[in-house]
Amino acid sequence: MINAIFQRRNLARTSKTPGRTQELNFFTLGEKSFIVDLPGYGYAKTSKEKRSNWQELIKLYISERRSLKRVFTLIDSRHGLKENDREFFSFLDTCAVNYQIVLTKTDKIKETDFWTLKQTLEVQIALHPACNPEFIKTSATIKTGIPDLRELICKIL
Repeated sequence: MINAIFQRRNLARTSKTPGRTQELNFFTLGEKSFIVDLPGYGYAKTSKEKRSNWQELIKLYISERRSLKRVFTLIDSRHGLKENDREFFSFLDTCAVNYQIVLTKTDKIKETDFWTLKQTLEVQIALHPACNPEFIKTSATIKTGIPDLRELICKIL
C-alpha cells in the first residue's frame, strides 16, 4: 500500500509472506510529517510471542504519540473483520485516536461479498466513536481508491 500511495515500486519492501514488517518504518513527507508503517497485528507466519511483541510496540507507539493525525487500519477484504480487528478498534477508541478503515484487495472479491462486508463494516463503525464513518475501498494492484487515499492523506496533513 505504501508503494502504491507514493507511486514507487521499491520504497517499502514487500513480500508474499504476511508479517514481514517487524518494526516501525518511517516515510518522510517534508520536514514535519511522516507516514509510519506499523507491523500487522493480525495474521503473520511467525510465533505468537513475536506477534505479541509487535502488538505491544504498536500500542505503545499509538498511545504515546499525541501528534498522530489518523491511523489507517488495513483490512483484507477477502477475510473481513477479525476478532483482533475489533480489539484493536476498542484500543484506538480508548486512546481517543482517530482512525479509518482501508479495505485492501477489493479486486479479489465478488461484488456480492463486498456488499456483505460493507454492511458488516457499517454496523461495526457505528459502535466505535473514534472511527471515521467512511471506509476506503482500495486495490494496490489495479489502483482502485489509491488516488482517493492519497488525497485524503494530503488533506489530513
